[in-house]
Amino acid sequence: MLRTARRASGLAWSMVIRAGNMTVKGLDNMWKAFVRPHLEYGAEVMDSHRSYKWEDAEVLLRANGRRILKGGTRLSNEAVVGELGWMSIQGRRMLLRLMYRGRGKILRMDSTRLLKKVYPEC
Repeated sequence: MLRTARRASGLAWSMVIRAGNMTVKGLDNMWKAFVRPHLEYGAEVMDSHRSYKWEDAEVLLRANGRRILKGGTRLSNEAVVGELGWMSIQGRRMLLRLMYRGRGKILRMDSTRLLKKVYPEC
């Protein structure tokens, strides 16, 4: 997933370079539409609630944030994430998992469904 997210990030930035200047809002939307879905794929059912941290994905998030804000490497991680209003990848994956479970999709499933059987084990 990280490899495809990096590839999508490179493709998205090449589109930005060809298009010229974009606003921070447009670049933020580009991140959310083209790159972030690769990092969140299957988070609802594959992610573990145990102390799971995916540091390579967090680095990709912050690097793209710095590019969006046109900040250098000296821009702090907290400033990047705070200025854009982003959550960490770990936080987003946990939120997706909670939202999926909270909507009751899994809880209302028939007990013969594979997802219903596997979900408590994750």
